[in-house]
Amino acid sequence: MKKLLFTICTIFLLFPLGLSANNDFLSTKTKTEPVERLEKKEEEILERLEKIQAMDFKNMSKEERKAIKRELKEIKETSGLDNRISISVGALIIIILLIILIF
Repeated sequence: MKKLLFTICTIFLLFPLGLSANNDFLSTKTKTEPVERLEKKEEEILERLEKIQAMDFKNMSKEERKAIKRELKEIKETSGLDNRISISVGALIIIILLIILIF
């Protein structure tokens, strides 16, 4: 009985996952920016990061260092380099229920 219930739960949990994986052909959005413009922005950001890395922070005032910190934080937020994994409360509850059902 547990095995059947586990199989059914697994099928229902993995079914939406399969649909979201093939979402590219379903979307009707078009890219607003051409690839060339994106590459140009990336090059500008990399050049600015190299300039900041080459700076001597010991000779700067506190305000200048804060401004550079804010700029780096803004670059990080806009670039999508934030490596966080988020999980919804509903998914967490389902995972806990599955673990309870298995054991």
